[in-house]
Parts: sequence; structure tokens; C-alpha cells
Amino acid sequence: MHEIQRLRKRWTSRISHRAGLHGHEPRLWRQSASHHAQAGDSLLTIREQGSFLIGGTVKTQPGTYDTRHPLRADGQTLHGDHAYVSYQIPADARRIPLVFLHVAGQSAKTWESTPDGREGFATLFLRRGFSTYLIDQPRRGRAGRSTADETVKATPDDQFWFENFRMGVWPHYYKAASSPDRQRHWNSSSAK
Repeated sequence: MHEIQRLRKRWTSRISHRAGLHGHEPRLWRQSASHHAQAGDSLLTIREQGSFLIGGTVKTQPGTYDTRHPLRADGQTLHGDHAYVSYQIPADARRIPLVFLHVAGQSAKTWESTPDGREGFATLFLRRGFSTYLIDQPRRGRAGRSTADETVKATPDDQFWFENFRMGVWPHYYKAASSPDRQRHWNSSSAK
């Protein structure tokens, strides 16, 4: 746990620097699916967007790289264990951005849309003038490359997440979790 707190502090410091905040720490928002706002129909103007990596490790294989044998590891490097951050800055952005950090095995995708296809918190806050920074923690999502040899067990758990995000009690949606195409969205996203 100490390591995670240290990494979070380092990430927020680097994001603050990249965002031009110099001395102001962005607020870390954790996932909360207890309420959803409806998206507006208005256009959203983005002044700047992009992505960058934070931290990481470089593993180097001894030897000399031979271009005639590119699949041999000799002399090659492996970059991994970094965080991946995507960001969007709206026109007329507020001074302090929001940093979204996923938890519990998720990825930054968690903030992009709801499971039933509505706009996620990242877009909702962009519409309210906040710059948003979405973090994929090391070894997850778009920061999935690891420098450690490990075996990841694929454990089926879609129904757990369905209930964990308070969508209903599997396979039934709560009445308040309404969306015209909710079952179609769930089936298409859980099949991937």
C-alpha cells in the first residue's frame, strides 16, 4: 500500500507540472457509480488533447541486437511498468484540472462512458469546463506492458461488476438504471 501511495503522489506531482499548475495538486477522483448526470446535446470544444507516459522501467537484455534476427532478445530493451495518461483541455478551462484514477482492476475506460453507453464522468466534467486527466495505472489498460514475468489468471467476473456498479442484481436492472439500449450495450461491451 505504501508503494501505491508513493506512486500516486509522484503521478499527481508530474501531472500538475505538465498541466502548468506548479504547486497545486490536482484532486484525485475515485470511481463512484452512485449517480449519473445526463449529457447535454451541445457541442464540446477541446483546446488540446493528448497523452503521455509517467515513470516506468527499462529492462535490457545482454548481448548485441542483430537486425537479421529481430525476434531474438539479445541487446533489446523492454519499456514497461509506466502509467499512461490521456488528457483533454476544453476551451476556457478552469484553473485546476481533475485527475481520474481507476481502482479495482479497471482502466481509464471506466471514466469515458457508462456501461450502457452514456457519457462518462470525463466528458461530463469537460462540459463543465474542467481539464481531465485519465490515468491507466501500470500493468493495466493502455499501460499494460510489464517488465516482470507473471501469469495472470483470467477469472470470469462480469456479473460481479454488474452488481458492484449498482446496475441491478444480475441479470435484472434496477428500474432507475434505465437506458433504451441498456441490454444491447451490456452484451456488446461484455463480449469484448
